[in-house]
Amino acid sequence: FGRWSRRSEFHAPVLALALVLALVPAQRQALAGTLTWDADNVTSGPQDGGGNWDTTSMQWWDGASDVVWDNVTPGDAVFGVGDGAAGTVNLGSGINAGNLTFNAPGSGSYVISGNTLTLVGHPVVTVNAGGDATIGSFLGGTAFTKEGSGVLTLNPGGSESFTGTTYINNGTVMVGGNDTYIYINGDLQVNPGGVFAYRSAGSGGPILPTATLIVNGGTVSNVVSSKNFYINKIILANDGTLDAVPNAYCNPTNFDARSGRNFFSRYRGAITLAKSTAGTVILTNRPNSSGSDGHIVTMNAGTLIFDKSGNSANRLKTGSLLTLGGGTLLFTNSNSLINPSTENPSAAGTLLIP
Repeated sequence: FGRWSRRSEFHAPVLALALVLALVPAQRQALAGTLTWDADNVTSGPQDGGGNWDTTSMQWWDGASDVVWDNVTPGDAVFGVGDGAAGTVNLGSGINAGNLTFNAPGSGSYVISGNTLTLVGHPVVTVNAGGDATIGSFLGGTAFTKEGSGVLTLNPGGSESFTGTTYINNGTVMVGGNDTYIYINGDLQVNPGGVFAYRSAGSGGPILPTATLIVNGGTVSNVVSSKNFYINKIILANDGTLDAVPNAYCNPTNFDARSGRNFFSRYRGAITLAKSTAGTVILTNRPNSSGSDGHIVTMNAGTLIFDKSGNSANRLKTGSLLTLGGGTLLFTNSNSLINPSTENPSAAGTLLIP
């Protein structure tokens, strides 16, 4: 089976060692897991600061040493270690990542900028107290869930491309900058403890116009006046709140009114409103034009209150059918005897369903 000698015994381990050394990379590759941004890879341990997020620089602390980012099997990224000033982290190329966490840096706030940051799996973006952060990069991949009490600002240079339903469970997601950009490219659900705030709105955004906004106990707020928010459907539930600065417009095509309050000042267009569950919904907004704008209401359960104390304009769309199948419909204006047929002078009249 071959000749053995001391010479072959000596050379076999040497050859094996050479092969092992040849396979050792010059830089330590990150393994999928949680890595912490390290702006200063000379000083031991992670440090706050700006820099470049790419797949060649050893800028990620794995608990023992700095490693490069693995874009093939990406892990979770953590920013903010309470040591030094935060800064701008530029994506040198497209980056894939799982969960993102922004903790409080020593000072300032983090900005992720450039290229596209693709979120994979079922990503959670956590912004903890003092860790307010801005993502100026485009977001691709899967929609995210927002956790943590801090503020996450999305402000890319165009419309986002990520897909799926975005959930805001805690803290605030702030978007805006351009009235034509879509910042949430799909359905959005705002749960108790969550806030969705926007600074821009128009025919193209801030949410995909064909999507559904579910205000499930959370708050949606327009922070800049005279903005027109158009969307296919709003579900107001779990005592959710639609809030806005004065002279702001909320214009859903369909409104599923379950429980909560709408504080927007105005709306444009015809809104098909259904009240089919228990609970109370109070609407204080008024039509921009009583002639062409208004609600087309179907009442089946619960209580729907049109609060006219701030403005006496008719709330129901002229010429439309008012369907009463159950529940309670109220028009408040210091007058408990307002007649729906007076509120909605229409040949279509009122349909009573016993």
